[in-house]
Amino acid sequence: MPETKGHINAKSLRKAFGQAIAVDGVDFTIEAGSYCCLLGPSGCGKTTTLRMISGHDTQTAGTIAIDGTDLGTIPPAQRPTAMMFQNYALFPHMTVEDNVAFSLRVKGSDRTARRQRAGHLLELVEMLDFAHRKPNELSGGQQQRVALARALMMNPSVLALDEPLSALDPFLRLKVRSELKTLQRRLGITFLHVTHSQTEALALADQIILMNNGKLEQIGTAQELYHSPASAFAAQFMGVQNVFHAQGTEPGEDLAIHSPDSASAGSGGALYRAPIDACTFTAEEPTNPAGPTTRARVSAIEYAGDHLALTVDADPGDASLKVQVSLKDAAENPPVFDQVGFLSIKPDSLVPLPR
Repeated sequence: MPETKGHINAKSLRKAFGQAIAVDGVDFTIEAGSYCCLLGPSGCGKTTTLRMISGHDTQTAGTIAIDGTDLGTIPPAQRPTAMMFQNYALFPHMTVEDNVAFSLRVKGSDRTARRQRAGHLLELVEMLDFAHRKPNELSGGQQQRVALARALMMNPSVLALDEPLSALDPFLRLKVRSELKTLQRRLGITFLHVTHSQTEALALADQIILMNNGKLEQIGTAQELYHSPASAFAAQFMGVQNVFHAQGTEPGEDLAIHSPDSASAGSGGALYRAPIDACTFTAEEPTNPAGPTTRARVSAIEYAGDHLALTVDADPGDASLKVQVSLKDAAENPPVFDQVGFLSIKPDSLVPLPR
């Protein structure tokens, strides 16, 4: 097992582009030898954070240290980091081998040493047989492997990956995703991976840093963000929780559900989250409901492989909630668009959220 390296500590990290604040005073620690995903929507500051760590952007304020060394204004080439860019940035006129060996060539290493190192890395990413091809003779997945080998050429402690799977088709994305995790464990270095895909982050990450509007929303394991989102944004972004404002959640009360940003949400009640699988929709009113129940109308039906995913609009209220219906139940009582029925929520699944 290789020695782990790549402990990252960021304090009060801030980046401004003129009057625009891209990253607003974030603090985080990433353990050495871990796989960390910077997750969030477009424009949240995740790529800017990645670029500051790798030295391609200079922070406006704050500090970054790797393995105890303050990076200060150290340029990218002198940092213990390497970055694999989203577009791979391979030199089209060079062979695969020369692309991978380029950084050692710039440093003046002799041809034998750099070819040996390039061959080792190409074998590691299963591209040795393509060493003498040009990038335009490779598939997208093969180009990505070459870019990955080139990024590893200088033996970094931290490998920064800017949305490395976004250009791949879904089948190849799953394959390369698995290969990245295997490679990270084998190398024992820190992989810092920017993505907007919740599925990608959940599958890969030992630690997820969720960002929104330049700030940190939540830091934790995949399990923690999936099962215990700490805010309405985290719950909605991870995609497995319904978030809504509710009144009348106690037995015998009339349940009214509103969207979190509705004007009606301020008149009593509270903000809640509930797992999608804790919400049910039935055509007939339950005689002994398991929890708060209200009328609802089906506004969308999607086939999701092993179940149907319904969107139902609560009435009274203006919230749309996601509901799962098993294929067996759907075969017995097929839901139809615009159908009016009843939405029930398991009471022990309701978790209050901060406003």
